[in-house]
Amino acid sequence: MTPKITLTYYDCQGVAESIRVLLKDSGVPFEDDRFYSREEFGKVKFDVTKFPFAKIPVLSYSKDDSSPPVLLCEANAIIHFLGQELGYIPTPLAYSQSLMLVSNLLDIRRSFSNWDDLAAWKAWFEGELRGYLDQLEVLTTHWNPDGTRYFFGTEKPVPGEFFFMEVISHWKKVYSKVLDHHPNLKALYEKLQNRERVQAYLNSPERPKKRSISDPAEGRVLPVLA
Repeated sequence: MTPKITLTYYDCQGVAESIRVLLKDSGVPFEDDRFYSREEFGKVKFDVTKFPFAKIPVLSYSKDDSSPPVLLCEANAIIHFLGQELGYIPTPLAYSQSLMLVSNLLDIRRSFSNWDDLAAWKAWFEGELRGYLDQLEVLTTHWNPDGTRYFFGTEKPVPGEFFFMEVISHWKKVYSKVLDHHPNLKALYEKLQNRERVQAYLNSPERPKKRSISDPAEGRVLPVLA
């Protein structure tokens, strides 16, 4: 039976985009339900029967028409639940490794937010971010030494790798050479983007143009490092 899936978030990429990418990659149909402003969501957010903890993204998931839906909020919980249900987590170890990857990516992403200050971004990239990517480069070489599989040596990407792809995509908009010193990470990023259904989604009008719901309609123009 095909599960019945609804993902609810804003009409932007944001924290839900890696979930959308995983769902598109899986080939399982889902409803991409979107709010078009914070005010629109604010009118209904405290209906906790639909929005646990008054948050989005929210996943509604039923194995079939006769099963009551599971409701989940928080992007990390959602993407790992779907990873288990849709065959992206082959072992308990892979589940924990995927969580580990996402947690560390979130830590480094939160360490910098001043995207309008080009000099500050360059200093962060050449310092903290470069050091973090150096570590990831060593780790992916350790777990995937011949480069034929994914980050942790699995045959399919684990959920955290779709999050990795989205984070790198955002950084590359500011600095296109962000992975030039990390050939294995660059190969992994391109391998993820070139998955057939992923590539089709990334190039489709279905994908939200805006990174954040507060961005202009055509998306925010970020400063670009040479």
